Amino acid sequence: MRINELHLQDFGMFHDYTISFDPQAQLIYGDNEQGKTTLMSFIMLMFYGDQGRNSKFNLTLRKKYLPWNGNKSAGTMTFISEGITYRIEKEFGGTQRTDRVRVLNLTEGKEVKLPDQEEVGQYFFHLDRDGFEKTGFISTVGAFDGDDKDQVTAQLVQNLAQTGDEDVSAEVVVKRLDDARFSLVSRNQKNGRLVDAQAQLTNLQDEQQATKELLAEQNQHVDDLKTLAKKRQKRDQLKEQLSKDAELRKTAQRQQLLNALVESKHKHQVLSQFPVAPSDISDFIQKAGIK
Repeated sequence: MRINELHLQDFGMFHDYTISFDPQAQLIYGDNEQGKTTLMSFIMLMFYGDQGRNSKFNLTLRKKYLPWNGNKSAGTMTFISEGITYRIEKEFGGTQRTDRVRVLNLTEGKEVKLPDQEEVGQYFFHLDRDGFEKTGFISTVGAFDGDDKDQVTAQLVQNLAQTGDEDVSAEVVVKRLDDARFSLVSRNQKNGRLVDAQAQLTNLQDEQQATKELLAEQNQHVDDLKTLAKKRQKRDQLKEQLSKDAELRKTAQRQQLLNALVESKHKHQVLSQFPVAPSDISDFIQKAGIK
């Protein structure tokens, strides 16, 4: 079974809050009073509604995590079991009997009918709440530093002892914690999954910056091409206009030449009416003037 997503519509400090889990590994971390235990309690209540009472506050968890905004507690949880995706939709009442629960088989698109008085966890895991806590669910054990190490180690031993592993010892617990910590970051701070993740993040950031610069350069080239296209269009328009003007000038010159030829022909026709040869006209005009 693997949880894919939690949606806390109203639960404790959360309102309309969604958290999705990576299929490989999940790590929920944060400062105190930031909601880590609330998320764990939400998961448990989605599978098992009857939680008994909290020893510190003498409250059931459903009452301890009443929404701060005054609404009813409600939410959904999506998980995969045996290759099938399910979603639990739950609105919490004052008791387990007043809860409103729907279980949907998202893979096949149908609703799952639970037997009367049977919790979701019992239906899917065939375990009651106590069995689930001892095998498939370990609650928060706290954080420690300095002198608190022995106390918390003992608490870890107690939690692991509840799983039925009688060979667990405090030394084994500490070793497991150290191995887990060093798998994240080695002593020399040069190796580990977190170091690799940071290196990958740095590489991705560098690639992102290079992509942004390349995109900016490409955008500049596009702008330059657009500018050149506009200049070429203006040049073609000017060339076309010049060609039209030259054609007009040629047409005007042809018209002027034609007019001159018509006028010359007309003059020759007028002169041909006089009994004087065209070559003698000048002498004729001079003699006429004298007379």
